[in-house]
Amino acid sequence: MNEPQVNDCGCCTGIDTETPVLIANVPGLPTIRYRTGDYPKFRESLLAKLSSSEYPVPANLSTREEEDFTIALCEAGATMLDVLTFYQERIANENYLRTATEDTSLLELAKLIGYTPLPGVAASTYLAFTLQESPGAPTQAAEPVTIPVATRVQSIPGSGEQAQTFETVEAINARVEWNAIPVQTTIPWIPKRDDTDLWLEGLANQIQVSDVLLIVGVERDKNDSGSEQWDIRLLKEVELDRDNNRTRVAWDKPLGDNAPLTNPAQSEVKVYVFRQRAALFGYNAQNPKLLNTVSTNTKTTVVTSGKKTTTTETTVKNDSPQLLDLLDANHNWKEYYIKNNEIDLEAAYSKIVQNSWFALVNNQVGTPSNSGLQGYIELYKASQVAFPSRTEYGISGKITRLIPDTTENLNKFKFELQNTLVLAQSEQLTTTERPLFAPLYGNQVSLASLHLEL
Repeated sequence: MNEPQVNDCGCCTGIDTETPVLIANVPGLPTIRYRTGDYPKFRESLLAKLSSSEYPVPANLSTREEEDFTIALCEAGATMLDVLTFYQERIANENYLRTATEDTSLLELAKLIGYTPLPGVAASTYLAFTLQESPGAPTQAAEPVTIPVATRVQSIPGSGEQAQTFETVEAINARVEWNAIPVQTTIPWIPKRDDTDLWLEGLANQIQVSDVLLIVGVERDKNDSGSEQWDIRLLKEVELDRDNNRTRVAWDKPLGDNAPLTNPAQSEVKVYVFRQRAALFGYNAQNPKLLNTVSTNTKTTVVTSGKKTTTTETTVKNDSPQLLDLLDANHNWKEYYIKNNEIDLEAAYSKIVQNSWFALVNNQVGTPSNSGLQGYIELYKASQVAFPSRTEYGISGKITRLIPDTTENLNKFKFELQNTLVLAQSEQLTTTERPLFAPLYGNQVSLASLHLEL
């Protein structure tokens, strides 16, 4: 058997070259590879060349001992190549924006596209100058001035800090009214079709949920008594803003109407609340068909004959003429409707005054309106108000009589004495501007007042 030959002299070491290494980089790397080799690979390649037949003189070199001069020279060359390729890779990285680490490299790359950074400047800060004010004596306040260039300002140092001095770099125009210019935080309220709330001034308006508001303007008040440019809304929310002394009230349906298409009031708009809900006179009259319209009279006759006395009673039935006079042929109350265009309320309401607003609601269940109330609604103004006594339909008492400024659609309520609801005693409320909850938004700033000098 032949034993395997073991070569332990090292003369076969370094028979393959390892350099140059293939350079390949994918996009987006934070650093790039640019070395053709490193010390081990360069040393291996040099030793391989010693065994190459291309170089016959060193081909006879059989030793690979590190003490040998030739081997030591190869190792020195490998070390030199390792250092050179290391810095060559660093230089290659400085040629790209993504991989460069030196400021000089970045500046030189920027110059290739014509960009030259400005020279370094001193520390900067924002300054705000406040002119002296004279509350209650505006004539003694500082006049408009110009703060000159190079005005020096010193910071107030904190604990362990040093004061810093700054100088203005341009002239500044200054006015007392510019000391603090507030931004616009509210906008005027003008009713719009998409409105479902408004703001009232103050907190003591005595407004509650289920109160009814009227929003009306000059269109209905003065221009045209037949105008439908008004809105009545049942309140669903009442919110007190104590910090800003105002009250928010809200309803369900947006202002305006679609049948017919009607916009909210726009000119000289006023807001009222109806403080009184009333019924029409006669709403509580008893059904006459349940009343007895026949009167009964009893006649007594006494006959005496000798010692014997005889008493005879005779009953006579007659129709009651007083009650019959109040009924029609069908035994219904005569004239059970609104007469002479007079709106008579069931009681005397002394706080309902002339020229106040009132509304009639026919309370037809199942026919909701935008107001939040059931049924058809019509608005009127009381051109006259009186408090007479009235006896009719089997009842009597002091009433409130309202003469409307128009008879438009009054027939819709004429025969609805029992069902009609009257909203009366209108009280004007003071509205306030609508708040802006995001006054600083976007790329513009709206100021709260006019400053033409800016």
